Amino acid sequence: TIQRTLQQFDASERNFTRSIDITAGAEGQYSPMLVTSLSQLGVLHYQTQRYADSLDMLRRAQHIAHRNDGVYTLKQLSIVDWIIQVNLATEQFLAADLQQRFAYRINVSNYGESDQRMIPAMSKLGNWLRDTGQYRQALTIYHKALAVTETSYGDMDLKLVSQLRAISATLYLQGRCCADEPLHRALDIVVHEPSTDAADELAAIMHLADMSLLTSKAGKAKKYYKRAWNMLASEDRINEEAERLFAAPTRLGVSRVSDVVSAYRQAERRRPQSAFVKVIVPAQSNSGGVSFSFKRSERRPRGLIGKPLALCYPQVLDLVKVGSKEDLSEYYMDLDFSVSHEGKVANIALVESNTPSRLSRYVKNILRLTRFRPRLQEGEPVVTDNISLRQTFAVVQNTNSDADYPQNVHKTAIMHGCNLLAASSS
Repeated sequence: TIQRTLQQFDASERNFTRSIDITAGAEGQYSPMLVTSLSQLGVLHYQTQRYADSLDMLRRAQHIAHRNDGVYTLKQLSIVDWIIQVNLATEQFLAADLQQRFAYRINVSNYGESDQRMIPAMSKLGNWLRDTGQYRQALTIYHKALAVTETSYGDMDLKLVSQLRAISATLYLQGRCCADEPLHRALDIVVHEPSTDAADELAAIMHLADMSLLTSKAGKAKKYYKRAWNMLASEDRINEEAERLFAAPTRLGVSRVSDVVSAYRQAERRRPQSAFVKVIVPAQSNSGGVSFSFKRSERRPRGLIGKPLALCYPQVLDLVKVGSKEDLSEYYMDLDFSVSHEGKVANIALVESNTPSRLSRYVKNILRLTRFRPRLQEGEPVVTDNISLRQTFAVVQNTNSDADYPQNVHKTAIMHGCNLLAASSS
């Protein structure tokens, strides 16, 4: 294990293999002592991108665990997690989905769904379902976690806050009413919990204000931004914290997942339209999710590209007619724009660029549909002109399913929009 950590992979593999051979010779092919060495060798193969070998070792370790301790033994949970990582690395998304659900069943089999020890497993599955677009099932799991937490710890426990934020994020991604409502309850819990401090309350207020703005409730957002401002003033932190939160507009994200489809469709047109048209996107599955997430079999580029605005990687390649991200590395765009007191973008001007016209339109369309937390003066939102932005086209890492709202949820919204776009093009 130390050799693997030091990236001495050949030496590490030899020692893991020796360990397996010695144990199997002394204890038999199904000795429970083999589980650790086999699974660790599987991790090594994953790290060296030998995914088929990795899956073989992990499956063998899992089989031995099943023979000795039963199909639903808790001892296999780390193995299942690594099998999921291998499936994701090889784009076997349906297999990864099945393993996520199996991990949940393992916990249910050992604890029962109403046990408080189920809460981490519920949150983990809920995050997976949300981040793969299976919104309705995600909400069901999150609400189960909420109910178990309330029963176990009470209806004002701080453990509820992360679950309420997860529900809010899922409603936002799904485009349903009302994504801000769970955040009202989260704020109430934080305010009434003696162990929280002013920073916790401020964070809860800002979560609520930002989500209100994203979901077209600018009046409510203004109310909570003002509350945050007044709170800072009463704490004598107005200069330091206000500079961080309100001195300049802060990019939040697109209001709807389907905005990504609209932005690309408009960029495809030879003549840019003066107004956005309604885009018909594919019907979602009965589970409330984007069912095509697991059905695409063609080997096309996936993921996001671009900073600071995240764009759909395969569609960017199509717009500029190049073959890989390396061909995009020299492109850039310098933009100038304004943000209104309601956080909407206006007056976009292309200052300098070397990108093809269709890609330029795509970037401008995404920017136009992006919402910003407005700049505040004396607690009031104001217009900000002459904001500069340089867009480049670096690959964006996939979001972490455990990432909390709001940092990565908006990037997830872009990814889901890209999936909708891919499905509508197929």
